[in-house]
Amino acid sequence: MNIEKKKEKKRFRCHHITRPKIGTAPSQKHYNCKATLGLKIIKDLRAEVLKHRIPSDEVKSKILKLFEEGKTPSKALFAFKSQLRVERGNNYYVSAGDRGELPDPQWVYYLYYKIFKKNFGVAHGNDMMVSLNEDIEE
Repeated sequence: MNIEKKKEKKRFRCHHITRPKIGTAPSQKHYNCKATLGLKIIKDLRAEVLKHRIPSDEVKSKILKLFEEGKTPSKALFAFKSQLRVERGNNYYVSAGDRGELPDPQWVYYLYYKIFKKNFGVAHGNDMMVSLNEDIEE
């Protein structure tokens, strides 16, 4: 198999051929139709691979800078997308398919809460109360 292309074979059959159980009469839908359709599907795997790339360090630093400005994860992602549209112009959609250049919301939220937890402690539960008590005592 070529790295850039993947071939798949699909076979479809008519829905008017049912498979009755042994010893029972076929349903009214059963016409004993022999029609089948075979397809060969060729997929380009380059786009598939780009969806799973890890965002670059440059992207990470830009997103962190937006967090430092006080933006929430969704607003930071919106601002980053807007900035990327301005930078790339008509080629924005090529970059939008590459997770290394435009991270998905799940990664942005993960980064936000990872940084939030490191800087401010846990946001809920008993661990939050412990960290608050430690900060008050200091």
